[in-house]
Amino acid sequence: MADVPADVTLRRLTPQLGDDLLGFLGSAFPDNPHWASCFCAFHHVSNHSDGEWGKRSAEQNRELRTRLIAEGRTHGVLAYRDGEVVGWCHADPRVDLNRFEDWGDLDPAKRPPDIERIGAIVCFVVRPGMRRQGIAKRLLEEACALLADMGLEFAEGYPQAEVATEARDGLSVEALNYQGTPALYAAAGFAPHMVVEPVAVMRRPLRHPGGAGPIL
Repeated sequence: MADVPADVTLRRLTPQLGDDLLGFLGSAFPDNPHWASCFCAFHHVSNHSDGEWGKRSAEQNRELRTRLIAEGRTHGVLAYRDGEVVGWCHADPRVDLNRFEDWGDLDPAKRPPDIERIGAIVCFVVRPGMRRQGIAKRLLEEACALLADMGLEFAEGYPQAEVATEARDGLSVEALNYQGTPALYAAAGFAPHMVVEPVAVMRRPLRHPGGAGPIL
């Protein structure tokens, strides 16, 4: 992996940066047109198991993302180079992501007892030509810092247990590994926590035991 270019800077998403993110997500998939309609709304939509996601249009997803950004109800980290966005990491409190309803989060018997304390890191997008330069690693570290500043105690990542090593079904390797890889999380101090097939849930504490402050 090459060193991250020195002129790459990170900024946390704010309503003022909403147009930057939307512009990036509207053009970041030249090698993966199947997901160009997502606008990183995937984890904000429930009832995936009922096929609801597949019925949504790009316009609906962009509208949802636009509203969430304007209301300050979605978070993440943008990577910039030469004034343009080249990378994005979506990180939010797990309780704010409706996608996890399909995991049973609404069922008291299955709901994680510490769910209110968990930050979820669910998506990485890096522009072609800027990949394999350590940008995802920097985005992950800043996402953890963001979640710690929000008062959350744990960060979770959700990589596929089986890392994709070749393109398939019209999707690039990077697209298939959009949630990150176990190695990426392990290098950032995450450890295996549980398995929800086909996802390997990995977790990292964000605060010292006893609430003594964030782990940086």
